[in-house]
Amino acid sequence: MSLETQITGLIEGIGQSPEMLHELITSIPESRLKQKLIPNKWSIHEHVCHLAMSEEMIIRRFRGFKDRPNPQFQSYQPNDRSDYDELMHLDMWNYLDRYKDIRHQTIELIKNFDARIWRKEATHEEYIAYSAFIFLRHVLMHDFFHMYRIEELALTKETHLKSE
Repeated sequence: MSLETQITGLIEGIGQSPEMLHELITSIPESRLKQKLIPNKWSIHEHVCHLAMSEEMIIRRFRGFKDRPNPQFQSYQPNDRSDYDELMHLDMWNYLDRYKDIRHQTIELIKNFDARIWRKEATHEEYIAYSAFIFLRHVLMHDFFHMYRIEELALTKETHLKSE
């Protein structure tokens, strides 16, 4: 599969993520959204807010690939940030709207990247290889990882949820 074909599919995938997430969230009973079903793990509400907060970092990284000749990135570790203790107090629906809006901006930015930008290598403190293409793939997997966790929390019987 050509790089261009892969990129097109990945962009379509991340473009669909906000609507998929919205459909998923609206199918879950309100009473389940903030339940801490697994001790020391995020609730559905927290996963949604995290996706929105991560999107701000995602668009900044893509701008870095576009604007900098030799981009360098630090690891993004949300658990190290004190504001993540406050996720439960955020307006999840507002953050879901922010996620949709910023993701739209991200798509508008990257849909015009040329092959040079997609292949541009960056330095990342955590990864041995990192490029705009790898990051795009990472974004899609990140979206789906959290949506899987949300669906798992929404559908799994409490007796079968495990705290890994």
